[in-house]
Amino acid sequence: MALSLPRKVGSSGEILARSHLLRRLREQGLSPWTEPLAVSSRGEVLSRWSVWLSTAALLLAWSMRNTWPKTAGIVAFTPLLAALIRRWVWLKLGLGFPPKQQPGSAATANVLGEVRGREPGEKPRVVWLLAHYDTKSYPLPALLRITAATVFPLAGLIMAGAAFATWTTSAYGWCLGAAVAAALLLSQRSGNESPGALDNSAAVGLILALAGHYQRQPPRAFGLRVAFTGAEEMGLVGAFALREAHREELSRGTHLFINVDGVGCGGDLRVFGSRASPLTRAFLQAGRQTGLRLRWGLLPSTVMMDHEVLAKAGFPSVSLAGAGWGLRHIHSRRDHPGLIHLQSLWEAGQLLRHVIDGLDESYTGEGAAPPGRSA
Repeated sequence: MALSLPRKVGSSGEILARSHLLRRLREQGLSPWTEPLAVSSRGEVLSRWSVWLSTAALLLAWSMRNTWPKTAGIVAFTPLLAALIRRWVWLKLGLGFPPKQQPGSAATANVLGEVRGREPGEKPRVVWLLAHYDTKSYPLPALLRITAATVFPLAGLIMAGAAFATWTTSAYGWCLGAAVAAALLLSQRSGNESPGALDNSAAVGLILALAGHYQRQPPRAFGLRVAFTGAEEMGLVGAFALREAHREELSRGTHLFINVDGVGCGGDLRVFGSRASPLTRAFLQAGRQTGLRLRWGLLPSTVMMDHEVLAKAGFPSVSLAGAGWGLRHIHSRRDHPGLIHLQSLWEAGQLLRHVIDGLDESYTGEGAAPPGRSA
């Protein structure tokens, strides 16, 4: 695929990818535009420091295990607490202090295009299709990094139990040693070596194909907005900027957000989002109606997706992703186009079309009540 080249934020590959997106959207008649934004590395810096802070908490618990065992247990429990609230804290910070548009000095930009509905009605009704287009790489496999990230809450839980149960010193030592090893694995800087085929050019290509389809056959009752976000790999920065840039627009009418990430890897499809959300239920119903392999999923604490930004802001939002074994190669130089499973990618496209067409029927009164938050 044309976008399967290293394209970390600020690199020449990212600029090339953005130019390709704009050209493709213009060819399809979507009149695209960019929304530049400056990017800081605070997300990556905080992620590296957080692992060492967790290690420091376990070291502190070790130092007081004999003198104040109960206090040591409480301190050792903090890495588990940090893992549980990590996502909540980052989303609150991002929405409270969002990145601003900065034309002329931007490190990256969101790329947008629009398909107008045939009979949109008086109040704005928009279905947003999102996919991030940036990449990053690490020298270590993704599965090893995820395993290392789970060490801290587990080590803290074991050390807390050891402190309250007055276990032997060896239990503390093993936990502390595992935490130090995990911190060394996780504190490496990201690079620009991943072609990013599954993460996330397959999804970008799918959104481009859907945009072309609906430009030729527009929805009747709502507009369709496509948004390719930048700097997702740096802490969902593009999604935070998108919400901030369209704050006034989003305060009027009804807006639904569908993020696509990691599709085309084979295996089952997963929909991530609130299980109680009507939009999530619309996806699960579409999966049953089409016979496609789709299940609801719960994101691990080590993974965040763009839809969470909009969901935290109060909008019906989901992410559609794959659950195939090929995802073990993301964030590495092995994430090349040969990994893309075309049948799996086709299934994701069929599911998305079924959901979008179903929403159109709902809005025009031919189906069940549509999901959405009306301002």
